[in-house]
Amino acid sequence: MIFTRLFSSVLRVVAIGCLVGVVTIPSRAFARIIPGELAPGEFDLDVWQAEMAARHAALAKDGPLIPEHKRLRVEPTAEDLAKIGTEGCLECGEGGRGRLQIGVTKAVKSLHRYDSVSLLDLARGPVSTHGGVMRLDVDGSLVSTLALEAEKAGGLRAEIDNLHLPSGIGMYLYNEAGEAFGPYTGTGPMGDGHFWTNTIGGPVAYLEIRSAGPVTQTQLDKTRFQISGISYIDRDYFAPLGSDKAICGLDDCFEDATCYSETDWAPIANVRNAIAHMIFDDAGGTYICSGGLMADTDTSTTRNYFLSANHCFSNQEAASSLECFFRFKTTTCNSGCPASSGFPSTLGATLLSTGATSDYLFLELSQSPPAGSFYLGSRTDTAPAANGFQIYRISHPLGAAQHYNQLTVDTTWAACAGISRPSFIYSRDIVGATAGGSSGSPIMDSTGLVVGQQYGVCPNTIGDPNDFCDDVNNRIVDGAFSATYPNIRQFLDPVLNDDFDSPNILTGETGSTTANNADATKETDEPNHAGNVGGHSLWWNWSPPTGQYAKFDTIGSAITTPMGIYTGDTLGTLTTVVSSINGRPTAFLAHPDTTYRIAVDGINGTTGNITLNWKADTPPNDTFVLGTLISGASGTISDSNVGATKETNEPDHASNDGGKSIWYRWVAPSSGNFEFSTENSTFDTMMAVYTGGAVSVLTPVAENDDDPDLLDFTSKVSFQATQGTTYRIAIDGFNDSGTAESGFVVLTWSMGPPSPANDSFASAQVLSGDSGSVSGTNVGGSKETGEPDHAAGGGTRSVWYNWTPSVDGQASINTTGSAFDTVLAVYTGSTVNALSEVASNDQDGVNDTSAVTFAATGGTLYRVAVDGFEGASGAITLNYMLTPAGNDPGDVDGNGAITPADAELALECFLLGSCPAGGDATAADFCGGGNGTTPADAQGIFNAFLGLSNPCN
Repeated sequence: MIFTRLFSSVLRVVAIGCLVGVVTIPSRAFARIIPGELAPGEFDLDVWQAEMAARHAALAKDGPLIPEHKRLRVEPTAEDLAKIGTEGCLECGEGGRGRLQIGVTKAVKSLHRYDSVSLLDLARGPVSTHGGVMRLDVDGSLVSTLALEAEKAGGLRAEIDNLHLPSGIGMYLYNEAGEAFGPYTGTGPMGDGHFWTNTIGGPVAYLEIRSAGPVTQTQLDKTRFQISGISYIDRDYFAPLGSDKAICGLDDCFEDATCYSETDWAPIANVRNAIAHMIFDDAGGTYICSGGLMADTDTSTTRNYFLSANHCFSNQEAASSLECFFRFKTTTCNSGCPASSGFPSTLGATLLSTGATSDYLFLELSQSPPAGSFYLGSRTDTAPAANGFQIYRISHPLGAAQHYNQLTVDTTWAACAGISRPSFIYSRDIVGATAGGSSGSPIMDSTGLVVGQQYGVCPNTIGDPNDFCDDVNNRIVDGAFSATYPNIRQFLDPVLNDDFDSPNILTGETGSTTANNADATKETDEPNHAGNVGGHSLWWNWSPPTGQYAKFDTIGSAITTPMGIYTGDTLGTLTTVVSSINGRPTAFLAHPDTTYRIAVDGINGTTGNITLNWKADTPPNDTFVLGTLISGASGTISDSNVGATKETNEPDHASNDGGKSIWYRWVAPSSGNFEFSTENSTFDTMMAVYTGGAVSVLTPVAENDDDPDLLDFTSKVSFQATQGTTYRIAIDGFNDSGTAESGFVVLTWSMGPPSPANDSFASAQVLSGDSGSVSGTNVGGSKETGEPDHAAGGGTRSVWYNWTPSVDGQASINTTGSAFDTVLAVYTGSTVNALSEVASNDQDGVNDTSAVTFAATGGTLYRVAVDGFEGASGAITLNYMLTPAGNDPGDVDGNGAITPADAELALECFLLGSCPAGGDATAADFCGGGNGTTPADAQGIFNAFLGLSNPCN
């Protein structure tokens, strides 16, 4: 065998400290059989793998583009590596065992915003990014490739945050071994901008952004994401296609499931298509477990319910990272060790319920498993805990392909402390065994019905608890499904939602459901809904998919129905949101990530059929004339634009079509600089501020699409308000595909820092003389209506200068000495919305400062804008210098050419304090700044002679 008994001992023991207490069996008994269900369709692994090969060929056709020194690297420490191959769980006490750790996740922060890149930049050639390069393909499509590397890793995963890919843009992941995944689109599989990529083999992976056709500037502006972490997975447990994991052989007691057929266990073919190998991240570690799909009683729909173990994980963050590999099995009996990345997988899950009393974890996968997958049936009685009862499982020990295990229940053993019957079932191996990575695998009866899920092995055995092939002494422990079922009945068997703790679940923005309350009761501590005593209440839970004005009613019910809508986790701590005595439409603002408890009863104890309807209502401030009044120098208001519309003659806010605007009115309490922000809203907002008394005669004050400080596409504006003036604020959703986005809105406003005196174009600071240097700031600066985006990266916190050179010459302006990442632009023109650009620059010096040179005409008024890249702000140093015509900068001796002699003469100017005869002091100040001649000027002149494009860098 490849690994020794010493190593395997680490992978076997489950400490008794992991779970404490016993389950409390509810007073209501459950003896339910839920049959299994086969998903439609048929999966063909050969076709799936061929599609991957074709995808890889298309992505990798140009070969790796990223040199080693530009790759985004992570490196685990010796302490990290020591954890790999061990078992442990967060809930366990000291020395606790549980899930098997196969890797570590290292935090990174790699931000990628494409709104700072113009199509013109890309047309000129490839543009470097953090970890990679972006370019245009021959057909004008975008190809932006990043390289991720973890030396010696067997596999990698990337954690992505703040993902926003507009229509036509996709993200892909591939390696050099033939594996390729994607496209990931929109806001990712979970729909919230956060997800983990597929796991891919090898130490180097390429993350690539591609457009389906010629890319547009709008697509670039709306593309952004952040890489927050990279998971390093050990080669023992993961390997790319075509190579073997180090751990491929298991001890003789393990049995390849492919070696068994229906004659050994009748339902085995269906079970193979239900079981999954799990990889997930939790608290910086990468772990594996096993689990299986679960059927519910509703045969009209398929919900991707999934059962595993609480000690695998018990939080939503880990659930979001979950990758489940299906159909992961050998081709023929004992045929080898296939790579799990060669099999289909799903990404992400929602945690629905979990508990330690029977060590269960119940999820809903965010993506559907392969066509033809099987959803396991279940039984809820306690018969499977009887002595001698035969149970079966298929699991993934050590992350290997499917392995088979048959056991017999043994009630003669005393229960281990903290792992008590009837919450747990004790058994011994008859065929096969389990190891780390098997945790959570469903156990089934002879017909394939789930009766529990694997917890582990009680270490208090007669023999050696570290010998997982000891089928005589080892006590195998599984959580009992009979103890789990009451906690998940609401999902698997949502028939009668009588109790507050077992409600039916409503989903979506709009819907309708029917029920009968004839057998329902009223619970202790249950309130009188809408003030009526009732007596036969039914309960529903609803969590809005996004914030909305929700309208609930019971129109269509056969009885008069008091209805109450609440928040709160227990009957005794409910807070009323709205109520209705007769079930008439009742509207309220529903917050995302909030669970609303809806109770419907029969008036004065009547019973009958009940119809519950819900839908998104039109926001009350949908129209300009009904704009919500907000007040004060600061504040916050929650709202929603779901169901909103755009009025006739309404302007395009922030120069986008939009289509779902809501309105506010605000009277400035004082004069000064104010900021309005939609940060923490749930969608891509646009915001505009106006004055005017009608939607058709508005005067723009300020507008913004994307807040330059954030990655989430919310908006921020700042403007100089005048006391007593009424301002109209519109919030809309960005529209890039014919439909405006919508969701929950958070609007905050506050007084901002004082605006600089030269904030506006009309109040520009005058630069005196032909050379000089001035200090200033753009903190509190703002963008004016019609103002351009300076150097394609600014236009949000600009300040202005006016400069009129006295004679013709070469003009040099730079921001060397400024304290932040600047952009610089020079224009001519008399109004801010009708300027002609003369020169602009983003980065041309140290510390991300900017510099421009241009041929200036004496007597011409030049408008100089200094802004922060993507809204940065801070102290500004602006240097300007004019070299009169005939006195080119650097040509210190005036012979018409820059030579090494000019550099030597400039150095003499510096050493002497003034230029000797034959030397031009203005030309000797080659790098500008008005600071006289320095050694840097001499070096710059020499660099210019050598032909360097930025000689003063």
